[in-house]
Amino acid sequence: MKKIILVLFIIAGIGTSVFAEEISSLIDEFQKRDEIVFTKDEGRALNFMTGLKYDINNVIKIEFIPPGNQSFVIKNRNGDICLGDMKADLLRCKNEMGITTINYAGDAD
Repeated sequence: MKKIILVLFIIAGIGTSVFAEEISSLIDEFQKRDEIVFTKDEGRALNFMTGLKYDINNVIKIEFIPPGNQSFVIKNRNGDICLGDMKADLLRCKNEMGITTINYAGDAD
């Protein structure tokens, strides 16, 4: 009986160590993603685009147009380039073929 319990503890220990290695890689990935920090202006721009129902998950670059940081240009993974104006509540995007999409106060045309 003691041998069976000992074997079970050994098997449980091996299983736990393998499982812990898998978890540690997930924890590393979580911490890496947690380190992505947006500036205050980038956060405002992303919130603005979310309010216009624009999918911000594909945004790869944001640049602000001075003065006042009320206008910005973004590029996304789909190849779209968008010009956003927070003051006018407007987001105008062009895809790689030159087709323009305009988001104004939540409406898209």
